[in-house]
Amino acid sequence: MSSNAIAQRLPPTAVPNLTVIYERTEHDTARGSHQCGGIGRWHVPVETWSPDFYVNTDTDWGGCVLKLGVQDPTEAFGPASNPKYKLMVSVSGPAGQCGTSYPLQAVPFGYTYDSNWFGGQAITIDTDDNRRGPCRITFMISGGRPSDSYPQLQIKFKRQYPEDVSQCLPKAFTEPNTYVSAGPQSPVAIEINTDDAHPGGCYLSFRLCQRCDIEPTQKLANKSARKRKGA
Repeated sequence: MSSNAIAQRLPPTAVPNLTVIYERTEHDTARGSHQCGGIGRWHVPVETWSPDFYVNTDTDWGGCVLKLGVQDPTEAFGPASNPKYKLMVSVSGPAGQCGTSYPLQAVPFGYTYDSNWFGGQAITIDTDDNRRGPCRITFMISGGRPSDSYPQLQIKFKRQYPEDVSQCLPKAFTEPNTYVSAGPQSPVAIEINTDDAHPGGCYLSFRLCQRCDIEPTQKLANKSARKRKGA
């Protein structure tokens, strides 16, 4: 993890926060309650990594639901009615793998957390069927100009067992000590494959940055990939 403190399950502070709500679709402890780790509502201050959120990919019962929002009491990203920057998310995949698919849209944004924010907007990862194909989730920051020092959403995406590379894709994003960074010019797409019946799962952690420095012990996977592509 980062040298920064891990986010606590506390009320928002007077700095921008990434709100993460992580739930399970199945609450029966005998049927699927182990599928999703890190359950709760978290208010994660900027520059701070969230806890790990776990998705079990072994086709067991139920599914996991992820919701994201941004609180900005200081208007660091612009006024709530028209923020300069927006965190965008899209969901796609075969029918039933990701709940309802939708194109890129802004996550809820406001001065403070509102329990009515989300409505039908959620990322639902179905973990209990054997249909082929993954759930594909894309993250991006929109707004500003290319010359701006724009915010980023940084993502750590890890596989539980290093030898199993088929569940949490792309493989390059899941290598040890690696994270990816989504910004205006660099959307990030990950895939969670829950239909191969292999043991294990995927871990997700998020950090919303205004001016995050690259950690010396970390490897920025998507930046390295772009350099290789241009070589």
